[in-house]
Formats: sequence, C-alpha cells, structure tokens
Amino acid sequence: MQSDQVGLTQANRPPRNPVRFTLTEKLTIEHVMPQAWQTYWPLPANAKADPLTEQKAIMRRETVLNTLGNLTLITGNFNSSLQNAAWKDKKPELLTYGKLNLTQYFHGQDANEWDEAAIRMRTEHLFKLLLGMWPDASKVA
Repeated sequence: MQSDQVGLTQANRPPRNPVRFTLTEKLTIEHVMPQAWQTYWPLPANAKADPLTEQKAIMRRETVLNTLGNLTLITGNFNSSLQNAAWKDKKPELLTYGKLNLTQYFHGQDANEWDEAAIRMRTEHLFKLLLGMWPDASKVA
C-alpha cells in the first residue's frame, strides 16, 4: 500500500477532524498472530485435552487469523525475521515500526497476551472506531 497522505483520527479529536500527514515509507499489512503460528504460538494446554478439542481450537485460531483485529499496518523497516516470532519478541517490533494510531492499541493492557480472545476484543474495538468515523457503515451490511 503506497500513500502520499493518510488521514487518521486521533482518539482525543472528534471523528470528523482527521489529521493528515505524509508517509515517507511504504506500509505493509502484518498479521499480528502469524499465519504460520504453529512453532511460536502454541495452543494452550487445555485446548489439547483430546483430538476433537484440539481440532476445534485450531479451527477457531485459523478463523481469526485474517480478521481485522489481527491485522495492522507497519513500515517496511519491520524486522521480517520476527514475522512468525513469539508475541514477547514481536510486540516491541510492532510498537517500534507501527507508525499509525492503529498500532497504539498494542501499548494497552488488552494486548499483554495475544490470542483468539485478544483478537476478537481488538476487532470489536476497531469496528466501534470505524462506526464512529463512518456511522452509515452499519447500513452497508
């Protein structure tokens, strides 16, 4: 995604007053929990109680991977070797190379752990922000 100017709403400003600035770096979409999660993002022990429970947990995880709450925009300087890294290693990189307000969420307590519940919570958070910016979006669905 290449952009000369990006309008973003700051949390302390009314939704109708976007802040415009010029991005000098290319932005890329990053999966917070990576699509190749198996190595560094293991399922919790209780999700492996039996094969059926484990399969359901895998399906739930695979379902949330490509949802809005698990995606963010980062600058090209993000260390690509950390794309699949564990959350404790990846989070500081996201905070460093996520230049948009979109990434500020990861500074909060809701992002101390990153799992399916955290992804759903961030999805709801982002959706509420979007409805605040575009209140008629609810009529599109």
